[in-house]
Amino acid sequence: MPFFQKNYSSDKISELENQGDARELSKVLRHKDPDMRLKAAAALGRVGGAAAVAVLIETLESDPMGSVRFFAADSLGKIAGKEAIPPLTRALDNHKENVHQAAAQALGEIADRLRNPILFDAATQKLVPLLRADHEVREAVITALGKIRDPRAAQAIANLMAKTFSKQEIRLAAEALIRIGRPAVSPLRQILAQAEDLSAIAAALALGRIGDPGAVPSLIQALHHRHDEVRRQAAMALGKMKALAAVPHLLAVLEDNDAPVRVAVANALGEMHAREAVETLQSLATYDFQASVRVAAEAALNKIG
Repeated sequence: MPFFQKNYSSDKISELENQGDARELSKVLRHKDPDMRLKAAAALGRVGGAAAVAVLIETLESDPMGSVRFFAADSLGKIAGKEAIPPLTRALDNHKENVHQAAAQALGEIADRLRNPILFDAATQKLVPLLRADHEVREAVITALGKIRDPRAAQAIANLMAKTFSKQEIRLAAEALIRIGRPAVSPLRQILAQAEDLSAIAAALALGRIGDPGAVPSLIQALHHRHDEVRRQAAMALGKMKALAAVPHLLAVLEDNDAPVRVAVANALGEMHAREAVETLQSLATYDFQASVRVAAEAALNKIG
């Protein structure tokens, strides 16, 4: 790429952006000063248009500065369509200035718009190994894989979710698996059965959000998990799913030592309109020593009618 020298200021680039002048901003991408090219790349992501996409792809593939390629990838995520998928996929091999992180984020943003996992087959194959990269890249990759929604990524994301100690990564993994949906149910059930604390909590929450009936046995078992928040999330999930098979098990958990668990169980029974729970809920509404539990039991009784 031949470079030229011309006086540009940040104000001038902002002016070109406000004018929507993609043609002139594209010229700045051939400026000798990488800082000018970086700012132009970012501005083109806000201006948009086919011409901006074409020049940003060229910049992503040929600019010698990693920081400029980073912003080219970032802008492509904001404005591009499927034409940017191949160059962004190739950019996943580019670790300079975290270009691969920006490329992963961009692929996720485009995938969220297109909703067609098949278009991202090659990208998925490159993204999954990047789950072993540093934490900032991992977070971008987890989110991208969730937005791509390729079922083949579910097990790899679940494996990371089960072994990481990062609250942020666990949250992102759960969100990604919820997006993937039913193909994620089996690995989530494994986590719920084997993991402790944060991962199990997130797995119960995710299973409730997905709502697949196949998760009901695992969620019933989780009502007896040693961690009170896992029990609470399992009860909430069963209520959301209206899993009537869980009613006898939920009734037993109304004697749980943890008040928030009892609240969640009462709410779940109310959501299910479980008439067999009326007598127990009446007792709870009258005698439980926690006001929050009494209120939840009364609300559940009102729902049951």
